[in-house]
Amino acid sequence: MAPVSDLSTRILSSFASSTAPLNAATTCGFQGNADIYGLGIRLGLYIQWFTTILANLFVLDDAASMANVNLCRCLMSSSLPSTSRHVHRYAGFTFATFIALLYVTSSNALSELYAAEVWTIHSLCVGGIWSSLSISGSTIGNLIKMALLEAVNFYTIWMIFIGFDKMAHPPCSRAAFFFAKVDMYHWYRTYLKVQYTITCIVTGILFLVFLSIIFDMVNKRGIRKAATSTIFSDGEDRQLARRCFAIFFMYLLPVLIMAPEFLIRWNHIEGVGTVRSTGQLIPLIIAVTGLVNMLYKIVCNTEDGAKPEQVEGAKPE
Repeated sequence: MAPVSDLSTRILSSFASSTAPLNAATTCGFQGNADIYGLGIRLGLYIQWFTTILANLFVLDDAASMANVNLCRCLMSSSLPSTSRHVHRYAGFTFATFIALLYVTSSNALSELYAAEVWTIHSLCVGGIWSSLSISGSTIGNLIKMALLEAVNFYTIWMIFIGFDKMAHPPCSRAAFFFAKVDMYHWYRTYLKVQYTITCIVTGILFLVFLSIIFDMVNKRGIRKAATSTIFSDGEDRQLARRCFAIFFMYLLPVLIMAPEFLIRWNHIEGVGTVRSTGQLIPLIIAVTGLVNMLYKIVCNTEDGAKPEQVEGAKPE
């Protein structure tokens, strides 16, 4: 009987040891950083993106209603045109998100970071860049926007070529959004390498061309006039292009919103689904205030635009 009991003990112990990794694996997910991409912050960004569409469709020449959403005030000057201030405000949101991404990457060991978390923050940066592409502004405003685009692109190159290998990516927290749920690694990572390599080359060439245009403007007009002037004229063709881009971005907006939301859900990121801290309420309130101001401007412009037609059509007494 002793050998039988010994055999049964070994079977039970081996069964227990084999089920331990399975139970550990079923405990999926990790605690997210609500101060960086909590629900309030994400909603604030989404509202900002939607406000961009409204600004390009209805309020092309007046961006003063977005004064309350300035997160990069130190980069602004009151002498700059209103369109330039508009660029800085949206660049400020994206700049703050990108700084948060760099902070998360540099303040922790890469092995302690989750690739899914970093990719979620990155998707918010990409949405912010798309939202600011159609906004015309001064030379310095466009320069900041181009520099920010290049910084995000080069960070993405480092992340997909090097960072992904060093970051944690457990089986249940390595999903990515590509119009469906896909594995963040394997073929999707190869696709990202090709895509962002081409993107960096193209945007790098455009950035060098842009710098050459700026240097030529500085030589002809001086630093002050070149900084406050615009490279592209804001005529009827430019306004039509901005409206077309706004319509395109309106269809792209749901995809940009679904990406981080599905990343959070599929990768089981916890603690970022509520608005409980002041750090989340402030950007949310700022974004809502900017949206309300923009709607007010749209209504006022509509009413002001109707009056001349009525006066013009009225017969003199």
